Amino acid sequence: MLIAQQNVVRRRKLVEICQEMHQRGLVRGKAGNASARASSGVLITPSGIPYDEMKPSDIPQIDDDGQLVECELLGTCPHAPSSEWHLHTDLLRARPDMNAVLHTHPPFCTTLAVLEKSIPAIHYMIGIVDANEIPCAPYHTFGTEELSRAVVETMGDCRACLLAHHGLVVVAPDLESAMTLTVEVESLAELYWRSLAVGEPAVLDDAEMHRVREKFDKMNYGPQ
Repeated sequence: MLIAQQNVVRRRKLVEICQEMHQRGLVRGKAGNASARASSGVLITPSGIPYDEMKPSDIPQIDDDGQLVECELLGTCPHAPSSEWHLHTDLLRARPDMNAVLHTHPPFCTTLAVLEKSIPAIHYMIGIVDANEIPCAPYHTFGTEELSRAVVETMGDCRACLLAHHGLVVVAPDLESAMTLTVEVESLAELYWRSLAVGEPAVLDDAEMHRVREKFDKMNYGPQ
């Protein structure tokens, strides 16, 4: 019973995070999706439900194959999981150190994704993604295994990845950190976009980014 109650709490948090990402303009309409690791499988946002109407009981629990899992307290959710469930389950399987995935379409990140541009180390805060750049995965049709495989491969140990002609995805230990990271990456994307409007920005070298990331680790800096 305790495990089932914990999953209910996670469902509430998913709804709160999704409504926040909508209010912040990180998604529009019904776009975007979020997930959190459950006691068994993954809790993921449903397909086709407006965020302002979404309730915790609308959040399906799925296994790694996208099949619905029954909840001890709520039964089996009647709603289908997000069409991007492959992306979420594959990332959580590849990253056992992470417990949440947030996929959004923030305007500056998506603009760069349309241009198929990664975000280089134009600012030391790039280090918050545990890498020296925020890569851009090649385009594949949304909701496909091809897309999820490309993202997992492109992201590697990084915490964020642009999806060409699509948007942004981040991984984090929890949903709050995933939201913080999403906002930080969108700010970096805006900075890069504005820099490109003036000229070609200089990029910090790998040695400096290594020093920055070491300091981040020592200071426990940035979203966890």
